[in-house]
Amino acid sequence: MGIPHLISYLQPYAVGKSLNTQQIVLDGPAFAYHVFYLSLGARQAARNPFEGAPTYLELGEIAIAWLDAIIESGATITKIYFDGFLPATKFDTRSQRMASYTKQVIVYNQIHTEIPFRNLPRKEPQLFSGPTVRTNFAKLPAVPFLVPAVLEALLKCERYKDITAVVPGEADLYCARYLEQHGGTVITGDSDLLVHNLGSDGAVSFFKEIEVKSNGKNELLYFQVYHPTAIAERLSLPSSHGLQSLAFEIVMDPHASFRKVVQNALILKSVKEHKTMYKDFIQEYTPSGFSVVDPHVGVRSILKELDPRISEFVLQFRFYSEIAGRPLSSIEENAKDIHVFLPFLLDCPIRTNAWEISTATRQLAYGLINASLPRQQTFTVFEHRRQQKESTGRELSVPGYNELDEACLTVIRLIEQLESKTPKLSGSGKWLAMAVYQDLDFAASYGKVALSRILVQMDKKQSFAHDGTLSWDSLHFLAQIQGSYYSFRMVKQLLRLVLSCSNSDSMPESFRRLSRKFEELLPMSEVQDQRQLSTTLQTISENDLIAIAEDLLGITKAPTSRESKKEKKKRKRDRGEPELLAPRSKSTNPFAMLEDE
Repeated sequence: MGIPHLISYLQPYAVGKSLNTQQIVLDGPAFAYHVFYLSLGARQAARNPFEGAPTYLELGEIAIAWLDAIIESGATITKIYFDGFLPATKFDTRSQRMASYTKQVIVYNQIHTEIPFRNLPRKEPQLFSGPTVRTNFAKLPAVPFLVPAVLEALLKCERYKDITAVVPGEADLYCARYLEQHGGTVITGDSDLLVHNLGSDGAVSFFKEIEVKSNGKNELLYFQVYHPTAIAERLSLPSSHGLQSLAFEIVMDPHASFRKVVQNALILKSVKEHKTMYKDFIQEYTPSGFSVVDPHVGVRSILKELDPRISEFVLQFRFYSEIAGRPLSSIEENAKDIHVFLPFLLDCPIRTNAWEISTATRQLAYGLINASLPRQQTFTVFEHRRQQKESTGRELSVPGYNELDEACLTVIRLIEQLESKTPKLSGSGKWLAMAVYQDLDFAASYGKVALSRILVQMDKKQSFAHDGTLSWDSLHFLAQIQGSYYSFRMVKQLLRLVLSCSNSDSMPESFRRLSRKFEELLPMSEVQDQRQLSTTLQTISENDLIAIAEDLLGITKAPTSRESKKEKKKRKRDRGEPELLAPRSKSTNPFAMLEDE
């Protein structure tokens, strides 16, 4: 979150430097968001966040281009760290953020019942000194899989894969530890790293302060460098506390003048008066001892490449947290309950959450951990999705070790059935068929009309490619597809992880079979978004995916259009409130064994 005003207070003490010869460490999550805001500037004609939003392919391309430009300036990028685990102390903050995102989408939905949309061409963004992002584009959260998309692009790039890692903690702790040991400058997005102990040669810079300057012959990259040790000396702050005492004074009195907080920091006023609060404050910036279990080299290498949200789930289990080298203190504070904060999907807030149709897939993913920890099994996980207020999460049942073989075989059979009925489909089409299947099953279970059916019928009357607007139903359907895809991605990554464990020989053969099936899963860069809506619906229609799914599910009669109109009226009447689920009938979905009663 950063320390309020700290950057603006310290700007006069920053030193402008050329990036040439600099040793650079990057705060990965901050880098991903910087790339996102850069990419929004690539479509200056965009009228709203959906028109301006980048594709996941574009995010990866811009990330690589930005890094290449830094290296071409003469700098060396030594490490790029991504969060792989956030401590329990961040739980309330994350829950509040989820509620805030939900409120943003609800308000946007109430104001914009339909969204003007054109498939705008992308211009090459200005990587440095580019245009400022318009404030109305910040009225919605970023695209849901921003960080995994950028991370995946880096891990696929020969130039950057070896310096990129998902770490078993917060990225800024690892950035700080690296600088303390090796020196250099970390480029980040907020002020927190100024408070860490960076050693005598460690410094901080910010993405927004990198700019292009000309020396008369060439254009060079310059950045503002904040050297905490040197700044503390210039301010005559106690060497025992440095900028930490100044930051604490700001936190205790954020409205005080800079002169006042410096005066108080000089005498350690708040540090002495609020010793317990200072101890809690400084704990966030103090690295603990690190524990690494050496024999599991293969497991550790996979842990470093997991999507951050998947990593966070895994590292709540002591076995994996010790292999990863999570700080000892954070291992001890493991919560009894397992929590997963899912990426925030940009779906319709008056419909059931778009994650819902793929819940059973994620239950299988969570249960796979039990295969590597048969004596320490977990049977419940608490998921956090769209929510209007702070929540303890939705409790999901998780299959035990003895149920996993049949669950995996069930998924394999479904994939093979869809493959046999859709021989022409490959790539994205195969996983689209799975998502349509989930959509049809979910709708039938609640006596609703499936969104895929509604949208395909509408597209036949008037193609979305020529309509010029995006409906919230279409956005919701795309969010369902994305959630379905990401749930499969979770299964893929967790299968790869558990099969790397020493007891993998005793695991069911179905694990390896399903893992091979998921090797064909799309990269993040090919996930469908609003620009592929029309082609997505055409694929569904031309390949009879709805009829195929209904046949597999044993659905003989779809809900009538009259029922659809009734539901539509109800949604309008309840606008602004999340749609409540009706009592569920027995599902025909072969995943149903995993679903909550």
